Amino acid sequence: MVESKKAKIMRLMLVIFFVSFTAFGFFLKYDEKVPRTQAGAIVIEKSQGENDNPEVIMYEYKHNRYVLARYEIERTNKFHFRTIAAIELSEPVQKLQYDQAGNGFWVEISDGWHYFNYALLEEREAAQGKISSAKVQFVEETTNEGNWLLIEGRHKVEIGKDEYVVEIHSLSLDNSLWMMITNQGVKIVSG
Repeated sequence: MVESKKAKIMRLMLVIFFVSFTAFGFFLKYDEKVPRTQAGAIVIEKSQGENDNPEVIMYEYKHNRYVLARYEIERTNKFHFRTIAAIELSEPVQKLQYDQAGNGFWVEISDGWHYFNYALLEEREAAQGKISSAKVQFVEETTNEGNWLLIEGRHKVEIGKDEYVVEIHSLSLDNSLWMMITNQGVKIVSG
């Protein structure tokens, strides 16, 4: 049986249609698994010197899980993040805020605000109220040599071409140590 030119074109169009439809389905399936917020943090203890380690509360989407953790950042060990406590959450974190009394912090998830102490235990009788973290001022610059960030008008840091900053936090009292959360991960910057 000889296939006509019209039948060949029709068969090719059907193959292309079904392959495209299948690829689009895989794309949609992958896209819905990626959470909107990848990471965020608050600093609960700033470093007071070279031998003093800062502590942070950080949430991340890691290994298909929403993780809330307390870390000590070891300055003398290549800024290793040592886990003090960690818990898994059932939903993504939308926002972290300090507590006015300073004994814990607030976590916003889809069903509202939840209060946690620094041991990452949720407490029903919450403390006073929420305080937003101070915003670190930074400017992004693009030059022929690359993309740069200017933090607080003094510290110049190179970032990747497709990288953008989500948050920046000062980790030391003298503002010589910074934690940058970008779309590609967490970076510690000193200077």
